[in-house]
Amino acid sequence: MRSTSIMEISEMKAISMDTETLLSMLVRAAVSVAILALDGSATLAQQSRSEMAARNNGRVVDARGIGVDCSGRNDSADALNALTGSGKLTAIKLVFPAASPGRPCLIKLGSTWRIYNTTSFTIDGGARCGLPGNCTTFQWAGKVGETVIDMEQVFGFEVKNVRIDGAGTAGTGVIVDQNVFGGIATYDGIFEGVLFNADASSSSGPYDGWIGLSVSPTSRINVADIRVLDSAFECVSTGKRNVTIGYALGLPNGSQNALLEVIRHNYFEHCGYGIYQKNGGAIIEENTFGGDASTIDDIYLTGTASHERIVANWSESQLGPGNQFLKAAFADVTGPGIEISANQIPINGVCALDIGGNTITSREPNVWYRGEKYSKGGLKACATTNGYSFTWSGPSGLDWPADVTGTLLTGIFLPGSLNNGPSAG
Repeated sequence: MRSTSIMEISEMKAISMDTETLLSMLVRAAVSVAILALDGSATLAQQSRSEMAARNNGRVVDARGIGVDCSGRNDSADALNALTGSGKLTAIKLVFPAASPGRPCLIKLGSTWRIYNTTSFTIDGGARCGLPGNCTTFQWAGKVGETVIDMEQVFGFEVKNVRIDGAGTAGTGVIVDQNVFGGIATYDGIFEGVLFNADASSSSGPYDGWIGLSVSPTSRINVADIRVLDSAFECVSTGKRNVTIGYALGLPNGSQNALLEVIRHNYFEHCGYGIYQKNGGAIIEENTFGGDASTIDDIYLTGTASHERIVANWSESQLGPGNQFLKAAFADVTGPGIEISANQIPINGVCALDIGGNTITSREPNVWYRGEKYSKGGLKACATTNGYSFTWSGPSGLDWPADVTGTLLTGIFLPGSLNNGPSAG
């Protein structure tokens, strides 16, 4: 057996030392990488906290920073009410970022979100809703028949890009009123890109008597200049005993001061009444109505009212014999009456346009078309409430003499109001 020389032993020791040195260097490098990773995570966390703090700068508030759970697992009503129930939302934009990419913020509400005594604020869900409703959602999880969001004594506000989900049990989506203690008048509000959905997640159907947006249900003062634009009202069905309503004005108390309300370029689907107005005054234009077989009226007006504009609306409510575009069962108190112009109106099995005993004006003719299923026996227009006192000026879209029958014979059509009509009223 050959003995190991001193030189070979020295070489082996050198190799052993080199290996130990290399291992030591690798360990130190791994530790350095781990430290850098920890530092990076801490830096990212600090950046996230800094970004949220920057957003919660007194002007823009991230809802997650006040305790809102965007996953929908926990009730967020208390967190929201702590900010908005006592006027702290004034001069703030409250935003609801997505829970994760492709997952909009879902806010569970076990009780009503109350926004009281507040001015100059915005609530923004981010991505626009539209009928798909893939956007920030306030989902009701509270008692049957109650309200998802209640807004009282609010002046100069904007609510946009959110879905109000009644979950089949809420009685009302949003109330805008002036019915709590405080010195702020309810005035100048905007809803834009909002989906008022009676039941977005349950097959049991909507709450019987659901109202998507209720403006001035109780107050008889103020609650004026409230605009709902580019939004959608999904009632799911017309209801059973109490019909569903997309937008209600002055119901039930009938405020005559709920004026200058604007309902423009919205979509109403499967509602018993698309719009139900009791007193007040509204501009109703460029809306689309898609009622089901049990829909009663796309637009129903009762009580007394100021000047109304019903212009350039398109009705597709043509699945039932009782579908009616408009019933004006009120008394005009201002003189100018109702402008009814450029509407697209289906003729079903009843009178499509009931003008009542009002002063009617038109700038452009209305257009009627035969309903998809039930048009036999239907009339383009009639005047069933105090019809003897109506007058119509401007191009109505009605033909003489075919369309002027029954109750329309008791009123006055001014020159130029009828196609091929007589030269005198």
